[in-house]
Amino acid sequence: MKLTLSKVKKNDCKNIFKIRNEKSVRLNSKNTSYINFNDHKKWFYKSYNLRKNYFFICKNKNNSIGYIRYVKNSFYFTISIAIKKTYRNIGLSNFIIKESENFLPKSKLVISEVKNSNKKSINMFLNNGYVNVAKIKKISIFAKFIIRENFKSRKKIIDKIKKIRSKNNVNWMNILEIAFKKSPVEAAKIFKNINKTDNQIVKFSKKLSSS
Repeated sequence: MKLTLSKVKKNDCKNIFKIRNEKSVRLNSKNTSYINFNDHKKWFYKSYNLRKNYFFICKNKNNSIGYIRYVKNSFYFTISIAIKKTYRNIGLSNFIIKESENFLPKSKLVISEVKNSNKKSINMFLNNGYVNVAKIKKISIFAKFIIRENFKSRKKIIDKIKKIRSKNNVNWMNILEIAFKKSPVEAAKIFKNINKTDNQIVKFSKKLSSS
């Protein structure tokens, strides 16, 4: 399989409609009734146009196989996931949750409401860091605080530093080579002092990591 997760587009309306109306999807939804297309279009375009919400579709190559929504509700977001029956029990929901969290630009509190009878979804949320915070009648409520640290932008800076450091290491070795050629005795003394200092740094590092 070649899985991708991307923001929903207007032309995904019909594909989302087909997934929403699968009997197995409706069975675990709040609304278990068949959804007519006109009602779906109103729901879809409202979800699509609200910038405070996040709506993603999962595809296997060009085949739409599931979606995930984060809907703003006061100070938190509610999450909902739907996957085609033929693509279940292969860890796809884990992929969708983890990938979608990478798209969220800020830290967020996310709430999920799951029917107590839906054991697979309950285990899926627990396995993805959600905590069962309450049970109300036939519904279990799960919560997770997603911390967004903007790692991608930091990674770019780290990569630049690594690149510069690698060049500097080459320069350092060139200087060392020249020193040993020109004055091997003096160079050996300096290198011994450098090695001694490095060992001290290692010792202090070990203390930091064990504290």
